[in-house]
Amino acid sequence: MAEGRILAAGRTAGVGFLDMAIWRLAANGSLDTTFNGQGWVTHDDAAGGMGFDIGNSIVTDGSGRILVGGQSVGAVTFDDLAIWQCE
Repeated sequence: MAEGRILAAGRTAGVGFLDMAIWRLAANGSLDTTFNGQGWVTHDDAAGGMGFDIGNSIVTDGSGRILVGGQSVGAVTFDDLAIWQCE
């Protein structure tokens, strides 16, 4: 990540269920508040179902877009692959 920033993906307790989350940290480990104004961003209900969303991997592409791979529980309670793009 540019300028020593660190990205982390995972999950956080959202409204009712789990949301996919990205945190961006400065090189010293503090939240980078230039990212979404607070240092983190969440995404809910990727598969359009139950709202259990978890980010398992994270990468940036050559254009600086952040891509998160993970899982989301769909409407029929099976895990679906979820790919989230965050710019």
